[in-house]
Amino acid sequence: DVGDGSKDPSFISNFPVDFGFYKQPASSDSWYTGSRLMGTKYLKTETNAAEATSTNFAWDYSDGWRITGLSSAWQSWMWKRHKGFDIQRYTGKTGQQSRLHGLNAVPEMIWAKSTNNAYEWAIGHKDLTGGWTSKHLRFTTAAEITGQQFAEAPTSKHWTTPNGALVNDNGEEYVALLFRSITGISKVGSYTGTANTAQSISLGFRPRFIIIKNATGTADNWTTGWF
Repeated sequence: DVGDGSKDPSFISNFPVDFGFYKQPASSDSWYTGSRLMGTKYLKTETNAAEATSTNFAWDYSDGWRITGLSSAWQSWMWKRHKGFDIQRYTGKTGQQSRLHGLNAVPEMIWAKSTNNAYEWAIGHKDLTGGWTSKHLRFTTAAEITGQQFAEAPTSKHWTTPNGALVNDNGEEYVALLFRSITGISKVGSYTGTANTAQSISLGFRPRFIIIKNATGTADNWTTGWF
């Protein structure tokens, strides 16, 4: 939704919002993320900085969320917890940890980030080279990175983090976003590029928001390669 600081809430979703991006598309300003579980805290995707505070946030609505004083130059993309998306806050513990999730099916992509420390986002995806336990993605690097951030492939009930690393340092605080495909609503997948030949990627529905990452190469990735 396009923002409107005169409305309450300022972003209308027509459902309770558990997580949202917001950005000024016509500017070089950051991509911000906020969530009901984080309250007045937010994180940025293009930096490893810890969460910061904005007292302008409010999440106690059934049809959207609010940032006080913004203009129509801002937009928000919003999710609620359901069978295609879950969000969690957790505290890191020594040793490999398995955590319950609410998708009732196997997660296909997970984003995790320390909220109180300047650790990189760690992103697992079912189609990375070697699957979950060999490679991961970050928002600030050009291609997949060797290193285990997800100790085992997730199941329909649990997802697992290794000891330490970016996603399970003892005593540190984290947020995790879990995604899976829902027919006609959302799709987590991959494809092989064809260089200068156009191709059609079938999703089965008309998407409103697309995120694409070159996972294996750096050609045309003049910054981080997230589009």
